[in-house]
Amino acid sequence: MIHSVDISDQTFNCVKCGNCCYNVLREHNTGEYGYNFRGELVLNPKTSLTILYNEKYELKQNLLKFDLQARFYPEMVFFMKDYPYGFEYSYQLGVKKKKYCLFYDLSKRECKVYPVRPIICRTYPLGCNAFEGSNLLPEATCTGVKEMINQVDPYIKEGELVYYPFSQNQMASVFRSEFFLGANIIGFTRWELKIILDNLGSMFLDDKSVTPSRVSDYTLLNFQEFLGWAKVKITDKHQKLTIQLFSQNLELGKQHFAEQLVNLVSKKK
Repeated sequence: MIHSVDISDQTFNCVKCGNCCYNVLREHNTGEYGYNFRGELVLNPKTSLTILYNEKYELKQNLLKFDLQARFYPEMVFFMKDYPYGFEYSYQLGVKKKKYCLFYDLSKRECKVYPVRPIICRTYPLGCNAFEGSNLLPEATCTGVKEMINQVDPYIKEGELVYYPFSQNQMASVFRSEFFLGANIIGFTRWELKIILDNLGSMFLDDKSVTPSRVSDYTLLNFQEFLGWAKVKITDKHQKLTIQLFSQNLELGKQHFAEQLVNLVSKKK
């Protein structure tokens, strides 16, 4: 049974229960190979918290302020067809043995790095699959969201499906900063992925071709290194032209999104 729950007249507040820090693994039953939270390429992997390729360096630098380090494992990788290289578009954060976040203080039930926590933590409890184009929706497993749902319908049981019958604009009024940041990050990520696949997709292995034996000898690099690598390694004239056009489109898009973000911030003020 699916329950329709309208929480659009409420305002989300984190209750600081720590559940989102303690239960960070997600299952993927796609029937395809992917990297799990230990960095192993396996069928139907369990994955940890997503860190985008352009967030990794800054996060590593910020963690040094707390004398901490993170373990990063591949998540989404673009594997080249004609070269033994793969480019990491997203990573996943290493977890402790009991499967909770490395930076979660279990005794104090609080985040050790809260001021510099990753983007995925800043946008929680809103979630979606940026790679598949879904809308931002609150996760019903969040304790704060559960309390909001309970105010509308106290008889909904744990694990029952919930449908939210209101718009993304109404969602923004409920989740405020979480929605504002999430919508912009997701919007840019979707656009960037489309540009990458539209321009460069023919150069990459498709998901079904990625197996441990096929890519075992591949060298993995951060996607930020792609253009520099391509300038040195790619010799085919058609591919070089394609990459040049991709680079131009990417820069134009970044400028557009930067201007859009500035406009949104000024309107919020």
